[in-house]
Amino acid sequence: MPNCDFYANSTDFQLIINFILKELECKIYESYSDYEKPISEFHTFEELNDKYSILKNEMKNNVYLQIFNPKASKNLKFRKIELDPNKCDGFKFRYSCDGWGLLQVYLGKLENNILKNSHTNHNSEKRASKWENIHENSLGKIHEWDWKIVNSTSTKLNRFIKNQSKDKINSRYILPEAFKLLKSEVKFA
Repeated sequence: MPNCDFYANSTDFQLIINFILKELECKIYESYSDYEKPISEFHTFEELNDKYSILKNEMKNNVYLQIFNPKASKNLKFRKIELDPNKCDGFKFRYSCDGWGLLQVYLGKLENNILKNSHTNHNSEKRASKWENIHENSLGKIHEWDWKIVNSTSTKLNRFIKNQSKDKINSRYILPEAFKLLKSEVKFA
């Protein structure tokens, strides 16, 4: 199962991030840097929380993360993206974290009594092979990734999320802190 949709809030995210760092022994990077700053790596949940105020439910936007298992490859890329300063408040560049076998984890925010869904996903080897010729210069070769490790890491993460859940809405798992919101005025989007 390469993807998993779920509802989570504050301490649910803490559980997931700690599992990724401690149990999966992966590295966590932001998908895109702030303007004209390097990509942030998060070594602890506290570092992530310091940047995004997750526990206070003050996330300004959804949080987009890239999960890198160093056992799967050495081919992690940081790409500079040129920006149009006229459209980006004068900023000229930012960075993205790229790699064929990265796992994406998107943390949905709670805003105006609406909890956005969260999500995990990753490339399959088959999908990556279809795009390899187009992105080879920026991402390298897909054979530089151990796809068994990529798939195993994703499966373990998704299984952990599923096992933490208290209920489901359609195909989306509801983690414990989000589950408490079901009895409130919060809507799940």
